Amino acid sequence: MKQEEYNVFSEYNNEGNPATVIPIRLSESENYNLLDIAKENKGVSVFVTLHDLIVKDVLIYSSSERINFCGHGILALYRFLNSNCINCDHLTLGDKKVSFSVTEDKYWFSTDSANIRKAELDVDLVAEAFGLHASDFVEPEFYEASIGSPKLLVELEDLNTIKKVNPHFELIKRISLDYKFNGFFLFTRDTIDPSSDFFARSFNPLSGIQEDIATGVAAGALGLVLKKRYGDLQEFKVEQGHLFDNRCKIFIKEVNGSIFVGGHVTPR
Repeated sequence: MKQEEYNVFSEYNNEGNPATVIPIRLSESENYNLLDIAKENKGVSVFVTLHDLIVKDVLIYSSSERINFCGHGILALYRFLNSNCINCDHLTLGDKKVSFSVTEDKYWFSTDSANIRKAELDVDLVAEAFGLHASDFVEPEFYEASIGSPKLLVELEDLNTIKKVNPHFELIKRISLDYKFNGFFLFTRDTIDPSSDFFARSFNPLSGIQEDIATGVAAGALGLVLKKRYGDLQEFKVEQGHLFDNRCKIFIKEVNGSIFVGGHVTPR
């Protein structure tokens, strides 16, 4: 069984957030320098230890460090397992239980670790971190939400505002460390594609990724915020990556009270 490369959240093999899934036999799992291998790959690397076609362990790396969780990496892993006839509808990753499903041409995951709370964070400090003004925010209060990796979610007025963001990464990193979340998810209801519901940008310097192409866990966290605000959650679509000339679309839905993150997973 060989490694497979995927573009996640896109139907096209030249767009999407890249992930490489690398199978390792149980007897070989301690003989590799995984970070060195990850540095050679495009995007995140997902190392899956298999024994008799059973998943024993999963480790995820960016090009600079090991990371605890990654939405598009997890979806690439599920596509890999599904394509190789490895039955795996549930996985335990650290302290998280992950459930998978596939519907027509989309792959989905949810976790059992959803949580949300108001963040007591100074509006002017957040504005400074992104070269904005407090008047650029739709709401003067922010939520920290997580379905696997905690994010601070910030709604902006329109596309022009989100495009003009000028991130100060050291300040973003310091705020993230001080308040114990793993990045910022900026979003607006003003979109490029009329079929989308939100346009977003995600900044994750603590994970070694200054700005992510597409961030499934953050889009899932947005689902928690919408549910908190309005009490009901309809399926919605988030577009991301356009500023990289890399169009991605993330699908979010609620099933039996759980937030599911989904999208296309296309072999490269």
